[in-house]
Amino acid sequence: MSGITLAKDLVDGFIREAEADVPSVRMIKAEIVGEQVVLTAVVPPSGSEEDDFDAITNYLIPKTPAFILFRRGPCPLTKGSRWIFVYFMPDDAKVQRKMLYGSSLEATTRSLGVDYFDQHFMGHSREDISWRAFCGVATAATEQPLTALERLSLETTLGEQMVKQESGVSTPTGSSIALPMTDAAREQIEAFRLSPSVTCVKFKISVDDEKIDLLSSGSETADSLGQPENMPVYCIFKFQAAGEDRQRVVFAYACPDTSKVKQKLIYSATRGNALQCVTESGIVVDMKMEVGSLDDISTASMQDMIQPVKDERHASPAALSRPARPGRRSAGRTPT
Repeated sequence: MSGITLAKDLVDGFIREAEADVPSVRMIKAEIVGEQVVLTAVVPPSGSEEDDFDAITNYLIPKTPAFILFRRGPCPLTKGSRWIFVYFMPDDAKVQRKMLYGSSLEATTRSLGVDYFDQHFMGHSREDISWRAFCGVATAATEQPLTALERLSLETTLGEQMVKQESGVSTPTGSSIALPMTDAAREQIEAFRLSPSVTCVKFKISVDDEKIDLLSSGSETADSLGQPENMPVYCIFKFQAAGEDRQRVVFAYACPDTSKVKQKLIYSATRGNALQCVTESGIVVDMKMEVGSLDDISTASMQDMIQPVKDERHASPAALSRPARPGRRSAGRTPT
């Protein structure tokens, strides 16, 4: 959280317009001034939805981020209108401004009311903001209307992406959705910690219950982890490198390209929370990895990543790493 608050006239004006029987506004522009998100422009409808969306660029200032609230038709979840939350984050904006806007996304959407926004759209240049571009993203991202959890995941992920742009650093334990973990999952984490025979535990997210749940546990090795088809998964497993006298604990987040977009959003935004649930049990995680599939992990790829640093006795746990697929060059480690 950035500590940024929303100006009262912005919140009151948006809610009043969002719930109006006869709306008079097509677009509301908001910017961060000082320590507040303030109202900077109100634009009435002037043409079709498509034409008015394309006209957003008339209100964007070069190198200046902005939040654009664009009204569509009636909303099925409220008595008012549906809205698109447009994040304008120009590539050439100052790094500090990008980070400020990125860290304020969740609070801004929550304060205005997540149920009003059935679509989110981000552009990095004026050319990115067009009805045609929005429809392409919307078609890919919305098989069904987003739930509150899915919307929050999207906001958290977008905020993380904005902060990441300049540094190029992934932040797996930074912004994160805090979901509780089921008793069954916690019991297997404890078994993993205490029993040599439990070498692998996999977790899934139960979207309906909004919990991190147990997927499976057993005695799989790095060569036999097994990836569930078309869905992301969190996994902890034990690995002992050649020449070492101890087992390492590895946390892996695997997200296949074939996963649904909404699954990717939720799992990405929750992975830091999943890792925290593991470490709170007393398990020390030596390595963290992000892969396209657990099948990408093997004894050989693990050995290749560990070998260069096996003598660094006092090194910090490794950051997110992407092991190479069999037959490919190892991607090595990614610094945090």
